[in-house]
Amino acid sequence: MKSSFVFVRVGLGLALLAALASAQAQEVTSCPAGLEQTRLYAYTGNTPATFTVPARVTSVRLIAVGADGGERTPNPYQGGAGARVEGTFAVAPGDVITLLAGQAPPGANDQESGGGGASGAYLNGTLALIAGAGGGDDNTGNGGGGRAGLDGGNGGSPAGGDCAAGGLGGVNGAGGQFGEVAADGSTTCQTGDGGAGGGGFNSPGQGVTYAGAHQGPRGGGQCSINGASGGAGGTGEPQAGDRIGAAGGWGVCGGGGADDRESGGGGGYSGGGGAPESAYPGGGGSYVAASATPAPTAAAAGATDRCGCAIRCAPS
Repeated sequence: MKSSFVFVRVGLGLALLAALASAQAQEVTSCPAGLEQTRLYAYTGNTPATFTVPARVTSVRLIAVGADGGERTPNPYQGGAGARVEGTFAVAPGDVITLLAGQAPPGANDQESGGGGASGAYLNGTLALIAGAGGGDDNTGNGGGGRAGLDGGNGGSPAGGDCAAGGLGGVNGAGGQFGEVAADGSTTCQTGDGGAGGGGFNSPGQGVTYAGAHQGPRGGGQCSINGASGGAGGTGEPQAGDRIGAAGGWGVCGGGGADDRESGGGGGYSGGGGAPESAYPGGGGSYVAASATPAPTAAAAGATDRCGCAIRCAPS
């Protein structure tokens, strides 16, 4: 299970200016050794980090990787991998970047797993980017990975399971649906609850609440600059001996909680759909603000890492 992170790369204009003949601002697209500062913000707890832009820095490059979904023990399968996004943003000294690295939630013993928390960053309180997280693993296969596009992945499996469609992934910033939803998106295809959906930018993930002792898993929290909680696991399921399901991961958008037999969807700009029984959940969607330059990029889970830089230098 790889770590989620948010990575900040800045070019220090002051050190480079002595080598520039022009008095005008210039952009350098190579990466001169010693003229960059980089900082890596990994998940260390449910608290955002902040980075204040130093003097003479006019652009920063942000790279984020969403958290993997949870993994049960023992299990030959894995939680879905988080997506990777990046973009370069114009800044001014004193601007504040808020960074949130998502949590890969701990798996449970011989139970299905919760979805991971999305990673992301805000620039002066405005959303800059979100990297979708992976869904939790299932006893039939790996969880769905974080997605490069805005929309969350659907739960379910072409091979079947109780509900072939599974929970539908969120679209246009919505949270994902709970796992046991029929293909028409409005009716349940089983009497169970399924795994909960991952949280999205505009709404939390969908869960199910029952009266009495059995409480279904909760959806991942709605995206927030302050961080979003992972959904709680289901409790009191009679067929499971009243075991408590695994929770989803914390992040900029929270992962969906799991029931004993159904996994939670990953958090993202749009949340991943929860899983029905015997099938896997979807991963969360990703986002890069249009203000990013050059053209923002996003890669689906498992893509090869890429690095780049854009240093903008301004006269002192």
